[in-house]
Amino acid sequence: MYSAALDNGYTPSSIVVDAPIEIDQGPGVGVWRPENYAKEKYAGPSTLRFGIEKSRHLMTVRLAQDIGMPLIGEYAKRFGIYDNLPNYLSYSLGAGETTVLRMATAYAIDRQRRAGG
Repeated sequence: MYSAALDNGYTPSSIVVDAPIEIDQGPGVGVWRPENYAKEKYAGPSTLRFGIEKSRHLMTVRLAQDIGMPLIGEYAKRFGIYDNLPNYLSYSLGAGETTVLRMATAYAIDRQRRAGG
């Protein structure tokens, strides 16, 4: 998720809003109101670095909306996390299943890629 953001115009100092958000999921499904893991105050406009460090879910969902789940799905496939990531914003928060091996491989690939290897 964050690799896709960094590769597509975001920087660690980019500002993303940490505030309540409501997402209409379509007729008959209702409204999704994601929350941060810790039920603390919202930070408002904050840097991407802050969002990663503090695991701010509301910032992650906003990033996923902006970047688009299809692009995030391409990254997930490239890193071997998922073969076909569904286009649901909740997947940007880790709602889907994968294996420990797939996650470890993805972190190793990203670390190597960022090191220029």
